[in-house]
Order: sequence, then C-alpha cells, then structure tokens
Amino acid sequence: MPVAGACDCCGKSQWDHRFTENNLALGCCRNCGLLYISQVPSLETRILEMEECVVSNRHTTAATHKKSELSRKKAFRNFIELVKN
Repeated sequence: MPVAGACDCCGKSQWDHRFTENNLALGCCRNCGLLYISQVPSLETRILEMEECVVSNRHTTAATHKKSELSRKKAFRNFIELVKN
C-alpha cells in the first residue's frame, strides 16, 4: 500500500488508501476526510509525460484530446462517487 505525506488540510499523516490508477494513489485523511493523492508528481515528471504524448502521437488533434479528457472526467466522477459511498 502506498504511503502518503501529511494532509494538505490538517497536516496529519493518517491516511487510508482508496485506490490506485495510473500510478497515482488516492486516499482519505482519517482526521479531516480530505481526499488526496499520495504523492503529487513533480513538474518535471508531468512535463515529460506531456512530451511523451506529443512524441507518440497519442493526442494528435484537439478532437482526440477532448475525447480523452471527457473519458477521464467520466472515470474520475465514477471514482468520486465510489469514494463517497
């Protein structure tokens, strides 16, 4: 199970793992209930990920990018509903 840093809201380090997706682990602070990912990727990592998308032509047009973003939005909404219950 991933280990998370201190909660951004209350500063406590008591965290319950909920699920992991794309190497990002989402959990909930036991103290205040804030949902957050265990480790925020560095800016350098995110830039490299975006550059890899361009190089591999996964998002070659605005339409394909929008379709991908809408799909992710739907998935995240489903995850949020799952965590709420």
